[in-house]
Amino acid sequence: MCSFREEDMAETKNRDNRNKLSSLFQRINGREAPAILRREASRLITTVKPKDIAQAERDLVDIGFTVQLARQLSATFMMMGLLEKKDHIRTILPANHILHLVLVEHDMLRIFVAELKDLANTIVHLDSLSNVSSEFCKLTHVTSHLHAMKEHFDRENDVIFPFLRKLGWSNLCDTEYDDHEFITLAINDLIKLIGSFDDLKLETFKSRLITITGCFCPTMSEHITREDMLLYPIAFEAIKDPGVWKKMKSICDDIGYCGTHI
Repeated sequence: MCSFREEDMAETKNRDNRNKLSSLFQRINGREAPAILRREASRLITTVKPKDIAQAERDLVDIGFTVQLARQLSATFMMMGLLEKKDHIRTILPANHILHLVLVEHDMLRIFVAELKDLANTIVHLDSLSNVSSEFCKLTHVTSHLHAMKEHFDRENDVIFPFLRKLGWSNLCDTEYDDHEFITLAINDLIKLIGSFDDLKLETFKSRLITITGCFCPTMSEHITREDMLLYPIAFEAIKDPGVWKKMKSICDDIGYCGTHI
């Protein structure tokens, strides 16, 4: 009898958490005062489980929210809670920790994204451009660095995400994985554009360049920020066993996802 009562109490608590989450997600969407939302997110994030968050997302979809918006609101909630809760993990990670390597790569990728954006804005105002122009050579160079991030994505997709999925964070991993797919396509489009430079009119090249970078640069910046401020702080909190992190690093070393091209 006691076990049934305990199960009922646990189910009631889970349902209450999901209701609170769904309500808070909708308030975040309603642009309520950020300070109030952050305080509530900070309190709530310590009591909910991954399955509660996943169910709250489904509840929003059931009442008409798109899957994408539900995931965005969920991510915003978790970022609010984590930002209010403690300092960023990069201040406490050992230098040889796999997450430290990932975060350092993110910093380098930010530089390449900023350079790409500046180059595109410069090229679009040029009256002439050749395949030996300094601007074109810089564009090719930056693009080659961005293309090398495949190793970075492989490390996340094939090594880190599977461990997080086992702990119930599949939805969050799915969001980042989808970003990886989109970003990879955008980089491939950029490579194809550069490869077809000699066959295109300058205005056509500039137009396509701005179209690609105008979508890629903000998407990439938001993606990196979300992983830095949300995914990896959650991973660091969720995976407590140092042996698991050592195993992940060993797998990364064996596969060769060293990011040496970046």
